[in-house]
Order: sequence, then C-alpha cells, then structure tokens
Amino acid sequence: MKIQQTTLGDQVYSVLWDWIASRKLRPGDKISDLRLSEELGVSRTPVREALHRLTQDGIVRTESRRGFYIPTFSSQDVHEVYDIRCALEVLAVRLALPRLTREQLDQEMWNLAQARQKVEQADADARDYWLKVDRGFHQLLVDAAQNRRLVGLIAGLQAQIAVFQVFGTHFRPINLLSIDHHQVILAALVDHDGPAAEQAMERHIQEVKGWMLAELASQSADT
Repeated sequence: MKIQQTTLGDQVYSVLWDWIASRKLRPGDKISDLRLSEELGVSRTPVREALHRLTQDGIVRTESRRGFYIPTFSSQDVHEVYDIRCALEVLAVRLALPRLTREQLDQEMWNLAQARQKVEQADADARDYWLKVDRGFHQLLVDAAQNRRLVGLIAGLQAQIAVFQVFGTHFRPINLLSIDHHQVILAALVDHDGPAAEQAMERHIQEVKGWMLAELASQSADT
C-alpha cells in the first residue's frame, strides 16, 4: 500500500489506527518502523512520528529493548477509560444543556433516525454510519460545554475509546440498544431535563463499558 507524499505523519497515523482497529495489527505484534516505511513507501520519519503519537494516545506502547508494539487491553483498561469517560461526559451534558439549540437537537434526532434505519435494514455501511453519528453526538455535547480543559481531557481518551468502539460494534442488537440510549438522552435534552439527561448518559456509558468487557472476554476465550 502506497500513500501520497502529503501530511505524511497524519496519513501514516490514520493507516496504522485502521490496521489496529481492524485487527490487522493484533495485540502483542511488534511494529518495525523500517518495515512500515518500506510497505507504505515513505521515510522512517513520518512513521516514527505516527508511532509516537499512537503511543501518546495509549494505543501503541514502547519499551527500550522491545521497541514499538501493540499492547493487550485488559479489563482494567476498559474500566479505567470508561469510568473516566462517564464522569467527564455527564459533566459535559450538565454544561452543554443551556447552550444547545433546538436546531442542533433536531438534527441529532434526524441523524439518529437515519442510523436506526440503516442498522435495522442491515445496510452495508450501517456500522460506519452509526459510529459517525455516535461520535458526532458526543462531540457536540463536549463542544457545547465550552470548557477547554474538558475538551482536552476527553480528547486524550478519544483514541482508546474509538478503538474500543470499533471492537464492540459488530453486533446489530448492541447498535440498536445504543441508539435507544441516545434517543433517551436527546429526549431529556429537548425537555431541558438536566438530571434525566445526566442519568441517561451515565447509564449509556456504563452499559457500553459492560459490552466492551464482554467483547474483551470473548476475544480472550477465542485466543
């Protein structure tokens, strides 16, 4: 696979992230910057830049004698990431509610209806479309909170959350249940019912954590 010689660091990062999320690169795999540079047709510099960025995101790890490698995410990792995410996103709901417009919420309702239709009909792009809608909704709340530190903290978790999401969205019933969760959150936001919206968000993320833990256990049993 060759990539164009523009914004190389970002392109290499995107390629490697996709390979990790799709399990082309699996936990325990060692990553050679030399081999990757040859495979992607770029110099080692953008490859190492991408690897260091993935390391900062917690998706790749490095050791002095081992070099770069894909870590095995444990149940403890899932607990930690989603418990922090829960606290931060419940806060985001609280801060965002007074600033959200009815137009924004109506758009999210429309996006959600489209996602439900695609998932129910098992469209080929249903999973990717739902992930886009899901991330867009959560990002809307974070942005509407207008708290730069909150944005930074959630961004620091986002790459790991995204990998977990890709691992756990292969099953149509899970997607539909998650869409139901979003609908409850949105309904509370439309009603300006802050406590109900916060409670619905907490339930959503905690149940997502449960799905991730079950998926992780399933993967461990298969290996």
